[in-house]
Amino acid sequence: MKRDAPPMLKCAVCGGMANVIATEQPCFHAPKTFDVAECPGCETRFVSPMEAGSEVYDLIYSNAAKVPGYARYERYAAALVWNPDPLAYLAGEEDVYWSIKQSVERIAAERARPLRILEIGSGFGYLTYALRKSGHDCTGLDISERAVAGATEKFGPFYKVADLMQFKDDGDGFDVVVATELIEHVVDPSALLVRAREMLRPGGSIIITTPNKDLYSDRRAWHTDLAPVHLWWFSKTSMRRLGWALGLEVKFVDFSEFYGASEKPVRGMTKPQTFDAEGRVVYRDSPVNTLARALMAMEPGLFKTLGRIFLKRMAKEKLADTLYRESLSLCAVMTTQA
Repeated sequence: MKRDAPPMLKCAVCGGMANVIATEQPCFHAPKTFDVAECPGCETRFVSPMEAGSEVYDLIYSNAAKVPGYARYERYAAALVWNPDPLAYLAGEEDVYWSIKQSVERIAAERARPLRILEIGSGFGYLTYALRKSGHDCTGLDISERAVAGATEKFGPFYKVADLMQFKDDGDGFDVVVATELIEHVVDPSALLVRAREMLRPGGSIIITTPNKDLYSDRRAWHTDLAPVHLWWFSKTSMRRLGWALGLEVKFVDFSEFYGASEKPVRGMTKPQTFDAEGRVVYRDSPVNTLARALMAMEPGLFKTLGRIFLKRMAKEKLADTLYRESLSLCAVMTTQA
């Protein structure tokens, strides 16, 4: 019996139609399963059904010391209280916080003054605290009363219990809205960004970090936290489409400095000249390329074999040139017009 093709789903990022590429994947918490859809238009992957599960976070935070990826949050919160430069400490520990530090410092230098910052999804509160210790007026926002109470007790009265969609600002807007590893958790990322944009002053920026889909082979259907913890897996193309839809300029942080990669000089001409000024053939390629051409001239059927060797060599060279610019999370800086 012929099986029906999986249904196509509408992509909330670009409005295109997405194909279901994997079905019945195990959820973060058994026994439920989810499907994975991919939009060819914006290279976004997302889950179906699109359901956020608040109960799973109770399990995560009650077992934080045992859950991969979550234990370090408590460690950061404990370490920052006594650290003289908490933002520098965080930046040295993890790519996400390094990219936030770089982006905030660049924006502050352009403004020539401290910034008014809103962190959404502030959790344990340590990033809000670190930004305040760096001289900025930062407020942390989280929907969890437990998280806000803990952050307030540890760091001070700089946190509010609220959903961004209903949050009312008492001031004249923010220079920066920060969302670290948050957008992949929400059902409607476009609505989140619309509201974040409304909170900005003219020329303000939204700084977003999220797991970087571009690092992985397309053969990996889903290599980020399982649903319903993560609902989206974004690429740079995804982020551009989300930002451009709101009229925002979108730039990405280069992580080479974080990983200590040295800048690679641009090479000069590598393809030999063919004719001299008098029209004589003077082409002289490298010995390897010359041998390859001679072999193909004698045996054209070798093209595929030699071509594959050449392509692998070029792929390794390309990887070496781009290595460390990308990181485990991408950081997008979306800026409004001044």
